[in-house]
Amino acid sequence: MINDFAKANNYTYKKFYPPHELFGHSFITLYPLKENPTKKTHMRETVHRPTLDIELVGRKLYARCYLGLYAPAESSSHKDVTAGESGKVHLNHVNQMNLGNPFKAMLWAEDYLVNTSHYQNSSDKEAPHPVVRSFLVPLEQASALLNGEGEFGEKTRPVDQDRASGQFSNKGDPNAYDDLFTPLDNSLVSFFLFG
Repeated sequence: MINDFAKANNYTYKKFYPPHELFGHSFITLYPLKENPTKKTHMRETVHRPTLDIELVGRKLYARCYLGLYAPAESSSHKDVTAGESGKVHLNHVNQMNLGNPFKAMLWAEDYLVNTSHYQNSSDKEAPHPVVRSFLVPLEQASALLNGEGEFGEKTRPVDQDRASGQFSNKGDPNAYDDLFTPLDNSLVSFFLFG
């Protein structure tokens, strides 16, 4: 399956590596082919291919996704990625998310720390407590997101291609990602950053 995905989406790779120290799964990094780093799809903007971290869990392949947050949400009515006691991952009011690598999420976290306008404009005037959330989605769903297939094409689009690739936005439905993705249970990992 990894060969089919790489060929269909203009990627190359070398080999699987032993389990990752943080995530505990064997992984492989896919790199966009230099000859064709972008791909146009029907009725969709150009997608700048991100470097993709793919993990093998059991016998199934998953892509790692990331979200940079100003601070952990205090309720499910605010943007965040959470997991219940059963380990089921929920994407609450997620407008933008990153596919494949943490670069853009880390840039958001850095911006929250250095740009004081974020908390000067907030209602509670609290200083930021950035967190980067990470979770796994099935590889076929990552492919649908990259290529704008089906509901992924109807409800999402690639954005913010200036400082890092792989960032996607919903087209107005705050629960689009929660409806579209079936994240792997117990795959949520959080990285807390302090200024």
